[in-house]
Amino acid sequence: MSETWWVGQEELDDDQQKVIALPESGNYLVTGPPGSGKTNLLLLRANYLYLAGLRNIQIVTFTRSLREFIASGADQYDFPASKIVTCREWQIDFLHQYGKHIDPSGEFEEVRDAYVEEMANVANENHLENIYHGLLLDEAQDYTPKEIELFDRLSERLFCVADERQKIYAGDDSLNTISDRVNETIKLQFHYRNGVNICRVADEIAKRWNGYRPLTESSNYSESLNPSTVDCTRCSSLETQAHTIVSRLKHQITAFPDECIGILCPKREHMSTVWDVVSNSEHADDAFLLHGSAGDTFPADKKVIVSTFHAAKGLEFRALHLAGCEHLRRFGNNRRMAFTAVTRAKTVLSVYHTDDLHGYFEAALAAVEPATSPPSIDAVFGGKK
Repeated sequence: MSETWWVGQEELDDDQQKVIALPESGNYLVTGPPGSGKTNLLLLRANYLYLAGLRNIQIVTFTRSLREFIASGADQYDFPASKIVTCREWQIDFLHQYGKHIDPSGEFEEVRDAYVEEMANVANENHLENIYHGLLLDEAQDYTPKEIELFDRLSERLFCVADERQKIYAGDDSLNTISDRVNETIKLQFHYRNGVNICRVADEIAKRWNGYRPLTESSNYSESLNPSTVDCTRCSSLETQAHTIVSRLKHQITAFPDECIGILCPKREHMSTVWDVVSNSEHADDAFLLHGSAGDTFPADKKVIVSTFHAAKGLEFRALHLAGCEHLRRFGNNRRMAFTAVTRAKTVLSVYHTDDLHGYFEAALAAVEPATSPPSIDAVFGGKK
């Protein structure tokens, strides 16, 4: 992750400079494509407020994995990692401050709604407003409008970074709610993470979305330094996919010695199957299983991260392996899941499947293949007479 966190103002482009120059007070929204620096700007904004003497501030993330990733950058800026929390940790701490505790059961959305309702009750009972100096939200598109309203009510300053194309959780869209509550929205135009071939795959997935600007048009990735590649492999089973991935790791670890390599699966049971193979390979000591649970820590000394599409949201990898991709079709928002997963890759993207991929994903991968000639009539009949 040697190139992840900026070390000087000269590394920022004009749009990023505008964010750094924002005044101390006010609510702000920063939008931009994957790899445009949103999370880094969020951390720098938090550090600015902290150095300005505002102590009751918190960076709030949607997942534990992202919390740990941002904390790994906080050391560089001397920002207290204790002020970076998951949304659930923030909610539990808030309720504890006022003598409340809940332990809701049910589906994810039901638990989520229960926390928001209880927090709103506490805020109403105690007439609470602006009790935080600032709340800074990463992946803000994944919060619900009710959650955004609560963040805004409880904080003097609200700073959000978001990309609506990467909304992969259920719930009503929140960007209109955020836009209504900010003084200014800054749009980042350029991105620096994804190589051109990875951009082509992502663009094919997202090209029909309203207002979508192709990543290939806004990329400042250095293709000459690290030429990007995309490949797709069909295997007889998920276990075979895992063994194929392991066979490629040695070369990638050597080629990218200071970078993270990701192995992501749509579902946890698929992740466990892949992990069984990786953890019993020669690369076991370099690998880490990232559940996305409360007990996870981001392992700075581990270079191979095995996780799920959801748990790895917000992370980035020099080389990325996506296993079990035929199972994407079982998820709601699966097209956005595919877009988000693909754009975790910087240079190398490898996709694996056993059963057929969804048509849009298959078409996206074909976008980087050479153009085919029209088929012959014999070929249409399977080449048989």
